[in-house]
Amino acid sequence: MFDIATGGYLDQSAYIPDRSVAVQQIFSTLYQHRGNGMSEQALVPVLQELLSPQEVVALLSHLVLRGSLERRGSHVFLTTAVLDEAERGQIHTRRSVGHGFRAAPSVASDVQQPEL
Repeated sequence: MFDIATGGYLDQSAYIPDRSVAVQQIFSTLYQHRGNGMSEQALVPVLQELLSPQEVVALLSHLVLRGSLERRGSHVFLTTAVLDEAERGQIHTRRSVGHGFRAAPSVASDVQQPEL
């Protein structure tokens, strides 16, 4: 493996982003901005490699309905429950493995949302 790396040989397979990390990315980003929150428009570029702008808005709305995020004015914030999880180091890993819920509804008929 070392010879391959030092020889400059790279895996030629196309990279496909793992959409299942979108919730974790939202939580981590909002944790970094927990004092001021962030607008939906500011979160779109953070997730542009994973989701379309419409999917970001749909996912944020879903997380608000689930009680994971709250809206204050034009910004979204983590709820106290999620902030408590963050303090225990639980938001920087794959979300809800084994809890049996889908983090986001399908926002496009041709897109299969992963179980998070």
